Amino acid sequence: MAKIKVQNHILNLLFQKKAAYTEDIIAYVKNYVDPLEKITLSYKVHRTLKKLADNGDISLQSLGGRTFAFITREGRHKHRSLQLSSDTGMMSMAWDGRWRIVMLDVPEQDKEKRNALRYILKKAGFVCLKNAVWISPHPFEHMLDRMKQDLGLTHELMIIVSNTLDAQTELEFRKSFWGIFE
Repeated sequence: MAKIKVQNHILNLLFQKKAAYTEDIIAYVKNYVDPLEKITLSYKVHRTLKKLADNGDISLQSLGGRTFAFITREGRHKHRSLQLSSDTGMMSMAWDGRWRIVMLDVPEQDKEKRNALRYILKKAGFVCLKNAVWISPHPFEHMLDRMKQDLGLTHELMIIVSNTLDAQTELEFRKSFWGIFE
């Protein structure tokens, strides 16, 4: 099993559960590995947990002689990026007839957040209409809503889901996303 797979499984578990004991993480990852690799799995998981903690993606805490891990904001961001890069995405990419329109108004002092959001939107296949307006037919509004909450953005990030656009605009967007509509 490649190291990145252990990392993906750990982040996936912590993204869902918020926190887990290392023993539970090992048991979870064990479900996804080749039986021959289970011999060294504990070592691989501990090594990967340390690396994720060193990178700031998770935090490790000791409690009553046991260690547990929880995901950080950086880890949530990394998990989303890995999901978007994955060949086996968790969401159907078939068009459901609705457009996702995202409007960004992140101030200059939060330039790093703004650039991170733009990067994620590009990775998710959004098309930039104007500097602060993005559109996509892909069903990522729930992920974007979680990002909005995680980053503490209330008015700076707006998500609109619409099933109608004017005919000419829809025709232009269908050309931009031609692979979806074939």
